[in-house]
Amino acid sequence: MRCYIRIFASCICAVLLTAYSVPSEAWRMQESYETETGNQAKTMGKIDIQVNGHTMTATLADNSSAAALVELLKHGPLTYRAHDYGGFEKVGNIGHTLPRNDEYILIVPGDIILYQGTDICIYYDTNEWNFTRLGRIDNLSQSEIKRILGVGECTVTITLGGSSSVSQVDNGDMPGTAGAVYGLDGKALGKAPGRGVYIENGIKKSRL
Repeated sequence: MRCYIRIFASCICAVLLTAYSVPSEAWRMQESYETETGNQAKTMGKIDIQVNGHTMTATLADNSSAAALVELLKHGPLTYRAHDYGGFEKVGNIGHTLPRNDEYILIVPGDIILYQGTDICIYYDTNEWNFTRLGRIDNLSQSEIKRILGVGECTVTITLGGSSSVSQVDNGDMPGTAGAVYGLDGKALGKAPGRGVYIENGIKKSRL
């Protein structure tokens, strides 16, 4: 009788161990997947977003929309006018149509969103809707993003990451930056130099 009880108990323990090992293995697989995707996110392409004399760096999403944006930027900088909408985003029509990968997402400050395939939105507050995620601004707080974007209309220039050595131009509270000219060291210039490379209205230019 005792022999049967021991055999039964051993069977029960084996079943329990198997049952608990399956979720554990699934958890390890999920952890591995998250680690891999996290590493991939770190190596995604970068873009520079120039607004009001400042340059924000962003990491692109891994989708066909972001890939199409990269292909577009290979032909040169993308410049468009943007305005505030809803008290949570700066949005503007880019004059091109990119493929959409819409899904219902929660949006936080720093997210870069494609709307209707033709508009790029830079978020400085939260929202949620069916949108396409293009990327996210790196290492800036909500207050920093709002300060850089400013209030009202502005000109936004997007370039491939690393195309400019200027990371940020100190421009105080940034009122009226139209026509501002800066050297590659970030210092304000009174006017465009006769020769050399400079930044004007957030666009890298050169004169020979």
